[in-house]
Amino acid sequence: MAGENTNPAFSPEQIEALNGLMGATVNNIFTARLGTLEKKILEKTTASLGEALKTQLPELLKELRPAPPVDDPDPKGKNKGGRQDDVELQTLRKQLEENRKNIEIANARAAAAEARRREMDRQKTLLEQLTKGGIKDAFQQELALAFLDRRKRVEWSGDDDDATLLWNDENGGQVSFTEGLTSWLKTDEAKHFLPPTGTKGAGSRPTQGGSPNTNQQLSPEQIARNLGEALDRSLA
Repeated sequence: MAGENTNPAFSPEQIEALNGLMGATVNNIFTARLGTLEKKILEKTTASLGEALKTQLPELLKELRPAPPVDDPDPKGKNKGGRQDDVELQTLRKQLEENRKNIEIANARAAAAEARRREMDRQKTLLEQLTKGGIKDAFQQELALAFLDRRKRVEWSGDDDDATLLWNDENGGQVSFTEGLTSWLKTDEAKHFLPPTGTKGAGSRPTQGGSPNTNQQLSPEQIARNLGEALDRSLA
């Protein structure tokens, strides 16, 4: 046919090259689109996961928290001042123990003072009755007191305030203090402390024939020696 261009616009090599270029372009476009899509999906997934974790994480942590020991008296830690309470308790116990010891010491001192007072009252009463019984010389009174105390003749009937004095006789019996002392003043033991009959001076002795010898008077050393001999004879 006249005027008809029978030559193709592109050669086979050009068409093949064009197809390759178009394929590469489409592939690049598809790859870019896919990357953008993956990025958006990843961002949305991360955001959704973050929101989910933010909501559910406290509950998950609560479940993962270890349980308190069974024998823990304060599992929730309410008694945070327990250690301080123990220190205060120990301090209080120490103070109470010190107060108890101080009270015991005070009671012991009071008991000792009361014992001294009772002993002074006993000796005072005994001395008064010895004087009334005829032993008036001070030196003889001291000797008589020592003698009677050594023999434990006079003691209180008890520890009560209304206790009375009792006399312990040589046979182990007890009588009233007045009765016992009156009887004792008539014995040979008491004669060592009483002034001789018929004389006015304490410690003097009558001479043979019944007439007193006022120039002969026993010294305190002689009286003490005689008293010691009397004690030895009474304890023999």
